[in-house]
Amino acid sequence: MLAVIAIVTAAAAAEEPLMQGMDVADAAKAVAKWVSPPAQGDKPWSGDLAALTGRDARALQVAMGNLIRRGAAVLPDLAVLAKDQDWLLRSRVAQVAAGIGGTDAAPLLISLTRDGEARVREIATLGLGRCEGPGVYERLAEQISAPEAAVRQAAAQAMGFLGDVRALAVLSRWSDESDDFAKRAMKESIDRVAQRPEAIPSVIRLLEDDRGPRREAMLEACARLQDPRLCPALVALVDYQASGPWSAYLATRALATNGDSRAWEALCRIAADAPQQDLRDAASESMRALTGYSGFGKAWTLWWRDHATEVPRLAERDAFIADLHDLDRPLDRTGLARFSTDELMTLVDAACGSPGSWWAARAFSALRADDPQRWMAPLAARARTTNEAMTRLAMIIFIDQLDGPTSATTLRTVRSDLEARVTAEAADAKEGKRMAPDHGAELLALKAALQRRER
Repeated sequence: MLAVIAIVTAAAAAEEPLMQGMDVADAAKAVAKWVSPPAQGDKPWSGDLAALTGRDARALQVAMGNLIRRGAAVLPDLAVLAKDQDWLLRSRVAQVAAGIGGTDAAPLLISLTRDGEARVREIATLGLGRCEGPGVYERLAEQISAPEAAVRQAAAQAMGFLGDVRALAVLSRWSDESDDFAKRAMKESIDRVAQRPEAIPSVIRLLEDDRGPRREAMLEACARLQDPRLCPALVALVDYQASGPWSAYLATRALATNGDSRAWEALCRIAADAPQQDLRDAASESMRALTGYSGFGKAWTLWWRDHATEVPRLAERDAFIADLHDLDRPLDRTGLARFSTDELMTLVDAACGSPGSWWAARAFSALRADDPQRWMAPLAARARTTNEAMTRLAMIIFIDQLDGPTSATTLRTVRSDLEARVTAEAADAKEGKRMAPDHGAELLALKAALQRRER
């Protein structure tokens, strides 16, 4: 038997051409194809379209990136490829169209969400989250009820990326979803959409109109928001007898981040007298977050007795601050003038918030809409008393940007205060044999602001 195998092997080898080094002809032809200019009449992306139909993973990745960068110009050709019988090619077309996004790619992706292959429908559905225009949200609202769990998950994720506030009513039904991954995607997208400032009126309507699991889904999302426009709607739900123990608990907890003085009375009453321990604890925790007072149980009755007279004025101010969260509301100097700078210092705190925050930008816009002169002394006092370098730097920038009539004098006062601080800290550091704090950023900001006023 071994002899027969050896004879057959030798014969087969004799029929094969002798190998002389590496066979690089095919590779050389491929390289020449990629570096050669397109043939006369070909579109600049013809080679990329051809690579889209191939099996070379590296060439495919490059081609898809090139097609996405070319944008809407390639969409008519992609629409032709989208009719191919190979579902894998159609899925690649969906990925490229999703990468292009916008209003131009929406029609092609909407058509691919009706593809016969579920994996193509999944990719196209997810891609709609990068699109806009007529029919996009409506198609996603249909896909959220698709028979395939993966498609429903993609639709939920796309709704979060799209940001259409109409999605809140659909996504709040996540308790009806049987698939865990799709359910998680719906929860995450509720949070993503609800974070948009224009979504809050829709959130309030859902809290007022919905019942049961859908309302509870929105209440859970509210716990991760920070918008005082929600305060009255949440206060209306803390009555456990009217809204139920679980909804009351969720509403009470959400007031920790969305409440203000308008919620104090209700929360104090619940913290002191609610029959459920969890509800009392939630109310105490929310009050601690809102006031800084570390009370429990009946202690909140005493706290409310001592502070009840302050609430009418604070509630008026807090309602005004809540209205400022509406980006469509004009910034009115007359409205701001109704309150002292001490009462409006919460706007300064907000403007010092996270960079890129829409509310930080809105709060600073409100400060700029006010009379700048009345803010010079309060901002200088804040710069002098704070021990945080970043807060002091922010006060310098605010004084500079508000630019009241006495801003130059105010900036010189801040500089004198800072120089005195630098001298005192240097002496303390020398005595303690440690490094003194660095105030270079603050001094540089002061120098630049004063130089602009001396030109």
